[in-house]
Amino acid sequence: SLLRFRKMWEEQRDIQNERGLIICFEEPEIFLHPSAANQMRNTIYDLVSENSQIVASTHSPYMIDLSRKPRQNLVRFFKEKIGSTTTNFSVSDAFNNLQSDDKSYVKMVLKIDDYVARAFFSNRTILVEGDTEDIVIRETTSRLPKDIYDSVISNCEVIKGRGKPVLKSLILYLKAVGIEPVVMHDSDSGVAGAVVHNEPIRSALDNDANLTVLERCLEDILDYPAPSSEKPYKAYRETLSWGSEYRDVPKKWRDIYENLMGIEV
Repeated sequence: SLLRFRKMWEEQRDIQNERGLIICFEEPEIFLHPSAANQMRNTIYDLVSENSQIVASTHSPYMIDLSRKPRQNLVRFFKEKIGSTTTNFSVSDAFNNLQSDDKSYVKMVLKIDDYVARAFFSNRTILVEGDTEDIVIRETTSRLPKDIYDSVISNCEVIKGRGKPVLKSLILYLKAVGIEPVVMHDSDSGVAGAVVHNEPIRSALDNDANLTVLERCLEDILDYPAPSSEKPYKAYRETLSWGSEYRDVPKKWRDIYENLMGIEV
């Protein structure tokens, strides 16, 4: 109501020489259903004017809309073991540098949605190819000792690339806004249509320390035959053969997992 009144008031007056207004919100999404948080976000964007600036602190990816044309800045703040880190960047400038035309803009809007925006609230963002990797990581995380489990779920976000070809674009978009992802994908040795994506992904990341290329595929790491269908379900079934403790997870996969999460168990 305050913003709506302010905008109506501005439209009825000559405000060229008026003092600008800064409105601050602390966690406007509190107590809101995610759909209502989306509506709150849209209202804030719609009611920004030439003479008003809105500042909001938030813990919700539902409050971020990178597709909005008005100039916006995002500031990431997170505490590390020693000290704290702040990243400040202009969304407009970052994405304008990546967009040569409307086609590339549309691709960005489709890839950076509420789900991927979780990366803005993470100390460590892990990009994987899809559902199979995601379910295995979830089941592995659930077996961690309590103190390490709490640290992982508080600091790490696993983002599914929805296919290997998408990883390159996601890496470029995230790096453009100050996020250096950790990436895991299959080598897909012998599969020409998949291998062709390996080098572009590596070049986009430009940091081999943050890149894990699995020996052919995840199923080989876990030592069961790669299925031709229902891969996530069959990966989940495989995890059910493990015990309930972290030490019951296959050693070869544990080493890869700890490297991805930046932990030592």
